Amino acid sequence: MKFLKAGLAVLMACVMLTGCGKKDLTEDEMKALFQETQTNMASLESSHLALDAKLNISGSMLAQSGIDNTDMTMTLDMKYKDMNKQTMGLSGEYSIGIMGMNLTGSLYVKDEAMYIDLLGQKMKTPLDLSAFEIVEQPANIDVSMLSNWTYEQADGLTFISCDVDNDYFKSILDSLEEASGSFKVNKLNFKYGITDDKYISSVVISMDVEMTADGQSAVYAGEINITWDEHNKVSEITYPDLSNYQETEESLF
Repeated sequence: MKFLKAGLAVLMACVMLTGCGKKDLTEDEMKALFQETQTNMASLESSHLALDAKLNISGSMLAQSGIDNTDMTMTLDMKYKDMNKQTMGLSGEYSIGIMGMNLTGSLYVKDEAMYIDLLGQKMKTPLDLSAFEIVEQPANIDVSMLSNWTYEQADGLTFISCDVDNDYFKSILDSLEEASGSFKVNKLNFKYGITDDKYISSVVISMDVEMTADGQSAVYAGEINITWDEHNKVSEITYPDLSNYQETEESLF
């Protein structure tokens, strides 16, 4: 199911970019606001994050499965604290739905290890906290590759939106081991809801991305919604009994 693996890579690349008297803002002012907000998000020590993705996958790559198109959904709900510290903690529940299947699981971070429960298989892996990021560092985001900036205020939030350059998004996908084949961005728009204290409250990602590999193609079209709250306010993480997770030597992250 190469199209599923590629779909997860597309989702991961999008999430990496999310860290991405009224008056209108100029494009330079919107870029400065984005960068300031991204800096604040990257330095968050704790937060609650929820993700809800709904994509439709179509193309010749699905013909091997005897279908023209299928829906792919993904949800994630997690809390974390003490980001990038030895005391870092995280708990989350996730689900992935595709072709009539619904995979659910949980993940936890405690004592510099990640615990993953997928379909009853419980694994414990070492975790390099120095390399673990939920929001991309602002220095790694090239705002010159973001275009068509717009601005509005509503519901007590400032909203800015922008389109992502095709080559820029491909460079992010190339950095992911899960990505294979070539990608073309037909549409990739990010709309950020920003609080008065310069944190991201929500991101809506509208996308139409085509992947080609081995002479076959798959198109991923749909929307990803991400929300953040409890910025720097999560102080405790609740864990289940983690004593029965099987240890593996290879780190998954």
